[in-house]
Amino acid sequence: MDRRSWSGTLFSEYRELKKNHEVESIQAKFDPLLMEIIRFRERMNYIFNKKTYVPEYSSSYMSKRSAQHVNKRLREKKYDVVFAVSASTLLPFIETECPIIYMSDAVFSKMVDYYFINLNHRNLKNGNWYEQKSLAMASAAIFASDWARNGAIEAYQIKRNKAYMIPFGANLDGVQHISKKETGDTVHLVFIGIDWKRKGGDIAVNTVHMLNRMKLGKKFVLDVIGGGVSMWRGRIRDTSAWIY
Repeated sequence: MDRRSWSGTLFSEYRELKKNHEVESIQAKFDPLLMEIIRFRERMNYIFNKKTYVPEYSSSYMSKRSAQHVNKRLREKKYDVVFAVSASTLLPFIETECPIIYMSDAVFSKMVDYYFINLNHRNLKNGNWYEQKSLAMASAAIFASDWARNGAIEAYQIKRNKAYMIPFGANLDGVQHISKKETGDTVHLVFIGIDWKRKGGDIAVNTVHMLNRMKLGKKFVLDVIGGGVSMWRGRIRDTSAWIY
């Protein structure tokens, strides 16, 4: 299992579940050739209608094909529970009589015009159908925040008594006690993320700019975790923010 997938959340959950249960990981992947065909079709559509797309929501056929591998594995052995993490594009095509626990950090309706901007009609139709079907199939649904849980209840009419909010945690291998100490003249702020734009890196830099210009008697420094340091240095526009 890729430790970097979903910022380490999947690996951490898998590791913790294995401490007390027998767990098998079944990972479905989209056919790369089919994915390229879908991307080409959507790029052509964009030229004419200027609507964006997310390939995973662009073809129910592609999702159905990807689910075939999962269904084959599910038929080979008796399982007690299917724990489906961020699998709304696959879950509607999963064939099982096992109880399903569905977990996600968001629901599709909440991501539209927030994370997914100006999506085309096909994406909107498929995305909402995938989410509705996944939540209907689930015996229980776990969300990382009240924002996501409330979105499921409001947009997809999931019953409140099967929707749970459980924070994901920090995905740390071990937690060491850190004693409280004074920061001195320098305050370090940390930004964690691989994708600078999508994770709001410019907001972090601008925040450090603002704090240093407020003359609070401290020097504020932005520490970045994720990607190479050289990626971030070019983001600094002047010396009122420091980055390491």
